[in-house]
Amino acid sequence: MKTEVQSGKTITVTRSAAAAVSSGDLVTINSKFFGVAAKGAPSTGDTFAAFTEGVYDLPKLAEGITQGSPLYWNGAALGATFTGIGAVGMAWETVATGATTVPTKINFQLPRVTGAI
Repeated sequence: MKTEVQSGKTITVTRSAAAAVSSGDLVTINSKFFGVAAKGAPSTGDTFAAFTEGVYDLPKLAEGITQGSPLYWNGAALGATFTGIGAVGMAWETVATGATTVPTKINFQLPRVTGAI
């Protein structure tokens, strides 16, 4: 197709944060969207690819999370309670309190359902 630029599964990001980015890290894109770094970016100004869709094991807070719950980033880990940063995505599976990660479908907006299904 003439108008396709790319598939949209990854985006090239320039590291601007003070902390180094490692492969698999959750990163924000323009403070509005999230991605998972495909490779590291050790220095400010480095560019790297970030996945913008898919399911990834990401760090979570010490709480149980139910499959389908919206997940929010607090700057260090994901939790099911809104932190003011916005939804990263949804829990792909139910995980127990003791688990350190949660399978997360990133950039997924949960539909609003009313009534019984």
